Amino acid sequence: MASLCRTSDGGYNLQFYVNRQRYTMYLSCKHTPQMADSVKGVVESLIHCQLNMLYPPKHIISWIEASPLIIKKKLQRAGLIDLPEVITVDQLVTEVTKIKLPDIKNYTAYNYNHNANRFMSFFGKDFDTSKLSAETTIPQFTEWLSGRYDSVTVERTVLYIQDRLTNHKPITNRSNAVRFWAFLGRNISIVNITNKDVYDLKAWLLAKHTSATVHTTLAFVKQIFRYAVKRKYIMESPAESVTCGVQISREKDRTITLDEYQRILEACPSNQWRVIIALARIGGCRCPSEAVALRWADVNFENNVIEIHSVKTERHKQHSTRLMPLFYDLRVELERLYFDSDYDSKDFVITMFENRRDKKVAIGSLTETITKRAGLGAIDRFYDNCRTTRSNEIVRKYGNDLENAWLGHSDKVRKKYYWLPDEREMQSALDERLLPVKTPCDTPCDKIKTSR
Repeated sequence: MASLCRTSDGGYNLQFYVNRQRYTMYLSCKHTPQMADSVKGVVESLIHCQLNMLYPPKHIISWIEASPLIIKKKLQRAGLIDLPEVITVDQLVTEVTKIKLPDIKNYTAYNYNHNANRFMSFFGKDFDTSKLSAETTIPQFTEWLSGRYDSVTVERTVLYIQDRLTNHKPITNRSNAVRFWAFLGRNISIVNITNKDVYDLKAWLLAKHTSATVHTTLAFVKQIFRYAVKRKYIMESPAESVTCGVQISREKDRTITLDEYQRILEACPSNQWRVIIALARIGGCRCPSEAVALRWADVNFENNVIEIHSVKTERHKQHSTRLMPLFYDLRVELERLYFDSDYDSKDFVITMFENRRDKKVAIGSLTETITKRAGLGAIDRFYDNCRTTRSNEIVRKYGNDLENAWLGHSDKVRKKYYWLPDEREMQSALDERLLPVKTPCDTPCDKIKTSR
C-alpha cells in the first residue's frame, strides 16, 4: 500500500496513493529507520481507515498527537488527517465574546472583558517594553483598545503608555498595565499553551487578586478552551485539570446594624443617596442595578407596595419583576426625596447616573466616602452586606417563603450566600434548659467510692 525507499542524501521517500492520487512524503536524514517505518505504518493504517470509512485506532491517534508538527502537516497535505486551525489567544477570546455578548448583561460583559484581559496579560507580562517603539506600537494598541473600551478610556490609556514608551519609563499604573500586557500577549497561539502555563497563570493570579477573582478568571479560561476543543482548534483543553478555587468568600460578611444605617443616612450628601442606602438596607435590593432601574410608577404609596425590576434575573421566565412591601423606613426616604424642592423627576427615582443607566454604574468609591464620613471607615462589600443583613431579618420575622419572594432569589441561594448566624440565638441556645435543674451532690468527688 505504501513503499519506502532511501534517497541519495540519506533520507527516505514514502510513496502512497490516496483517492487514486500519488503522493510522495520526504523524510529527512534526521529520521531513523525505525521512525520511517513508523510513519509508513501510520500512513497505511490511515489509508485503510479512509477506504473502509473507519475511525483510526487509539494508538494511531496518540502517535499523531505526539509526532512533530512537520509530520502532521505532511499528513494533512496528503489528505489523511485534519489539523486544527491555528488561532491566537485574542482571536479565540474575540470569537467567544461575539457569541456570548449579545445574550449577557452589560455588567457581565464588563467582567467578561476584565477576565479576558487578565488571561492575555499573563502572556504579555514578560515582554521587554524597553525594546518597543512607540511609533509602531501605539497605533496598533489604539486600534486594539478601540474595539474594547469607550473613547475616554482609550485616550487616557494610550497617552499614558505613549509617555512611558517614549521616555523609557516603567509601566506602573495597574489598570493601564493590564490593558497593555493584554495587548502584548494577544498573539500567543493557543496550540502552544500547555497545562503548566495555566497552572502558572493561576499562581500569578493568586499573588495579585482575591480568591473570588481568581475563580471567575479561571472559569472563563476553562470556558474558552472548551469552546476551542468543541471547534477542534485544539485536541484537548490545557485548563481542564486546573481547579478554579473558592468562588464564595464569606470572610468579609458582616451585619450592618440599624445604628450604623442611621449614621450612614445622616452622612449622605443628598436625598437620592439616602434612598439608595435605604433600598439596600431596608428593601434588601441589589444595588446599584435595581436602585437605578426603579421608577416612581413602580412605587405604590396608596397600597404600600413597591415593584422591583430585577436586571440580574429578568432573562428567566417570570423573574423580571417582584413585589415587595413598602417598608415604613423605606417609605420615609422615598417621600423625603419626592417632596424635595430641589428634585424634579417624574420617571426614574435615581437620576444621578442618567448617562450610565445602560452601562456599569460604579458607586463603591462614592459609598466608601459616605461610610468614612459616618465614622465607620471603609466597609467591604457594603451593599452585599446590607442585602445579607436584611435577608436574615426578614427570614427570622416572616419566614423563608416571603423572604425569597420579596428579595428575589431561591432558598438554596439564600442559604449559600446570605445566611448568617445570630449571636443572640447562640446565647438563647446556651440559656436553654431541657431537663429540670438538679441539686448538685454534696459529697465531694474524691470521697465517692466505686466498686468493680
